[in-house]
Amino acid sequence: GPLPQTYQYLPVPTQVEHIEEGSISIPATGKSAAGYTIYQVVFKTKTPTPQGYLAIVECNVWKRFSDFQHLEKELEQIHFHSGVVVKFPSLIKASYFGRFKDTVVEDRRVSAEALLHFAVHSQHLCHSPPLL
Repeated sequence: GPLPQTYQYLPVPTQVEHIEEGSISIPATGKSAAGYTIYQVVFKTKTPTPQGYLAIVECNVWKRFSDFQHLEKELEQIHFHSGVVVKFPSLIKASYFGRFKDTVVEDRRVSAEALLHFAVHSQHLCHSPPLL
């Protein structure tokens, strides 16, 4: 479904030479109704509006670690075929046992955030279908 969005308007002319790249973070974790650990993903970007302002668009979604694993596989294939020689960041290896421990949840959060940072700041990945 559509992502919830909040807008904040800044008085900047439409003729903006450069719009900063988006920022992405995983600031929180929680539990789904089914008992899974879920991770809050927050993406912020600036976009021009027809009124001549920049809107800061913020999207918030909650994802399971398995969602990041699927994303990793898809992005890794795109990265491999792109010819870019920068090392692709791997997610921490998943383990069924201990997956609810605070240290495991935090390690997963950090590695998923590193993957997302790499993807949104890599020209060959930031507009790829798996990320959109």
